Amino acid sequence: MFLTVLTTPEGLKICVMGMLKDKDCKNSLKFLDGKIFKLITTTVRDNPRRQTAEELKETASVYFENITAEEDYTKAVNTALELAESIDNSAVLVCGSLYLASDIRFYLNSK
Repeated sequence: MFLTVLTTPEGLKICVMGMLKDKDCKNSLKFLDGKIFKLITTTVRDNPRRQTAEELKETASVYFENITAEEDYTKAVNTALELAESIDNSAVLVCGSLYLASDIRFYLNSK
């Protein structure tokens, strides 16, 4: 599904991403380069290995211009969803840490 969304040419992709410091974030960002419209970096909560949203934004600035850093993952997701609602045929992707994906899944299911 993830690769299908990224390789579908129509529509803009908005990505919420949070990663741990000991993971290869540069290759993940390089993979997304040219495939997404907006990147919203966030911080994986409650993990001592987490990378802050600002740190990830700084690393991502080599690959992207349209970046926002949001420490709170719920605010990051809400920002992405609001933006997606305003753009026809857009998609929101969550990538990076599985800890982040789990937190976002729980948050969205509880809304």
